[in-house]
Amino acid sequence: MIPIENRLVFCDERFAVINKIPGEVCSSEEGNLESKYYIPEIFKNIIEKKLSAEPEIIECVNRIDRPVSGLVLLALSHESERVLKNLFNNKEKVEKRYWTIVEGVTQKTEVPVTLQDYMFFNTSKQKSYICEKEHRKSKYAELEYMVKGSGERYSYIEIKLITGRSHQIRSQLANAGFHIKGDLKYGAKRSDTLPGIRLHSAHLEFVYTDNKKYFFHAPVPETDALWNDALKYFDSEYSREPFTGGSCE
Repeated sequence: MIPIENRLVFCDERFAVINKIPGEVCSSEEGNLESKYYIPEIFKNIIEKKLSAEPEIIECVNRIDRPVSGLVLLALSHESERVLKNLFNNKEKVEKRYWTIVEGVTQKTEVPVTLQDYMFFNTSKQKSYICEKEHRKSKYAELEYMVKGSGERYSYIEIKLITGRSHQIRSQLANAGFHIKGDLKYGAKRSDTLPGIRLHSAHLEFVYTDNKKYFFHAPVPETDALWNDALKYFDSEYSREPFTGGSCE
């Protein structure tokens, strides 16, 4: 497991980027907000130490599900929260890529495959459902995926997330016949041997108001033989060291 000080990928007075581990939560929608699980509380001291000051706020801009690992962006001022949320509301302004391991062996794809659905999130069941057609409570969901390779029993998929809906990747992939390893809620055969499910937010890229491109990469927090095999298939450009300061692209 990566030490917490190494999970702070980037931090300045505007925003921070952290590498979330399964079990940590971004908002009250995920349930338990005890300080040991709630990301703003977990990283409060290390952010204050890095800045030598207390930030105005610590708020998660993007939210990834409790059993999922990877990059979470934290606004550290009211102004940056406004700017970043506007960016994330414009799907052309932010690039988000995930890595996942799904059950079954699937043929490698040479070009991205697009999934377009309407989804409904049931708050009482905390689960998203694909709708046969659009209705009043449904939301449009879109992603692209590529099957990068496979092992003896699992396939390795990279996802470019176009929209950002609750449980979107998990629900859309399951509907397409891909069940993420360990994700019992969306049809996986059994729970995982590692904490959480095999879905990782690996890459985040956006242009801030300073017109610099910020690129962040998060390594998988905990690996085993299966993750190590999968990592061989993902694009090397997303395996660069995390952005930790200095000039951006």
